[in-house]
Amino acid sequence: MSASTPTSSGRIFICYRREDAAFPAGWLFDQLADQFGEGQVFKDVDSIQLGDDFFEEIATAVGSCAVLLALIGARWLTITGEEGRRRLDDPRGLGAAGDRGGVDA
Repeated sequence: MSASTPTSSGRIFICYRREDAAFPAGWLFDQLADQFGEGQVFKDVDSIQLGDDFFEEIATAVGSCAVLLALIGARWLTITGEEGRRRLDDPRGLGAAGDRGGVDA
């Protein structure tokens, strides 16, 4: 297994829902990476390596970032999971955990 991009102080974490804001998140990642360097910007699909523990990498990145940018699209509150439950209400859901982590930090 290869390690994900190491966390360091000053990192920027991009929090988004793929169903709602994948394109803007990708664009923002590219812009910030050009300005600050790719190693200073964390976006799940661009920063986590295949085989790494996804949830652990997200928790570490949220806990060590200096800036958390939450991209909230038109459907952010209403996107549902497979069970029809709002993903925001699922305490086991990654989005809820990441969103709370950013608010509580």
